[in-house]
Amino acid sequence: LAALIDTAGRLVAHGATILVMACNTAHVWHPALAGRFPCYFPSLITATAAALKREGRGSTVGLMATDGLIHTGLYQDELARTGLTCILPAPDRQRVLMEAVYGPEGIKLGGEASRGGARVREVSDHLRGRGCGVVIAGCTELPLAVPDLIAAGTVIDPMAVTAAAIREWIDRQGGRRGLFGSGRSLRQ
Repeated sequence: LAALIDTAGRLVAHGATILVMACNTAHVWHPALAGRFPCYFPSLITATAAALKREGRGSTVGLMATDGLIHTGLYQDELARTGLTCILPAPDRQRVLMEAVYGPEGIKLGGEASRGGARVREVSDHLRGRGCGVVIAGCTELPLAVPDLIAAGTVIDPMAVTAAAIREWIDRQGGRRGLFGSGRSLRQ
């Protein structure tokens, strides 16, 4: 937590007005970080649950995530707060997912996303077969393995949802001009 606070503080000190934590599991520290800095700091978990509720994608949502994220209960609790039911993979399918992420050719270890894709797709199909209208790709690397399912809308990418929330926030601030002053761009 101290390293996250330090890094976020340095970013804000250098002019950052938006902070994003890309790791889903690291959101266990989001509540401790969000109120510390005078900037927009959306949560992947909150943004995803809100978007699913708003879009009416069904009341039952699947979650593909690492054991660590599942253990935190972050998505399960947030989905419940929005009135949605979270379904987790059966233990044998969870092992398949963990292999796709952390196995010898796993996505996080530099394996080709296409190799992990078959395993991720197997878990997604399993969750959809259990009545889930949509499945959350609750690990930053999972969408890389199944871009077709993301494009089809059967799997949702929390980073893409949060990017859209950030764009909406920027628009509410008056677009880039309102956010960065007189015409400054993101590159300056």
